[in-house]
Amino acid sequence: METEINKLSAQGWSLKSNDLNKNIFNIVMERDISDEEVKKKQETEKNNSKRGFIILGVIILFIFIIGNYTSNTIKQVQKENQIAFDEKYKDVKVIIDASTVLSGDVKNATNLLGTPEKIDKQLKSGFSTWTNFYTKDNRNIDVTYNTKTNKIISIFSEGTDEEQLIRELGLNKTRNDFDITAVQNVDDTSKITGIKVMKKIDTVTARTCTKMYITNNAKNPSGVKFVGASAEYMGGNDYYVTGSFDGTNSFGGTVRTDFKCNITILNKDTCTSVADCKFN
Repeated sequence: METEINKLSAQGWSLKSNDLNKNIFNIVMERDISDEEVKKKQETEKNNSKRGFIILGVIILFIFIIGNYTSNTIKQVQKENQIAFDEKYKDVKVIIDASTVLSGDVKNATNLLGTPEKIDKQLKSGFSTWTNFYTKDNRNIDVTYNTKTNKIISIFSEGTDEEQLIRELGLNKTRNDFDITAVQNVDDTSKITGIKVMKKIDTVTARTCTKMYITNNAKNPSGVKFVGASAEYMGGNDYYVTGSFDGTNSFGGTVRTDFKCNITILNKDTCTSVADCKFN
């Protein structure tokens, strides 16, 4: 009886042992399969990453090539346009050197441009500025000047081709010491009636120096408070500055005063100037 029991027990243990071995084998196989899948997944991701970098590199290279081609094309077109532009205006002759006119006075302008029209009316007008109308080489050129100092304020050359007008005045658009303004045609703003040329002006310095002049000559400089000021260029280093300021009188009260000053700036860095001011 015991022998039978022992046999059954041995068989049972053998069955359990076989099941355990099968389970262990399955676990090991599953682990091997799992590791293999992980490796394949990592390899796939690695390959995808490489492909992504390759594609990105190709895109960047493409963009660079297209950009470089476009840049070179634009430069070539600009060069060709400039050549055509220069060819169009190569025969334009200088009628008058605007720099020389703007640096001198009305007498100098007349010597260069000839006798102006309507000279009698201008002498009797009494205006602080006046415009002389000249004609030279079939071009109408107007010169505006300060009637007090005779210094030139601006030049206007009549015509419809801006570049031609600029070249006829001995200038170019790259000059930074002059303001060149195309004057639009009021009836057709796509066209111009001419160009206006004047020296670069510094109205800020003109206002600052005028305020300094008034303050320094006030009875109570610390009580002067400026309300506003505007400056108009009058040729050379001359400006016409107007405005208002609040000041204190001898009784301590506040009084507003309007001023009009003709000022010549001798040194803009130190505001050394000569001024003639009127107050009311």
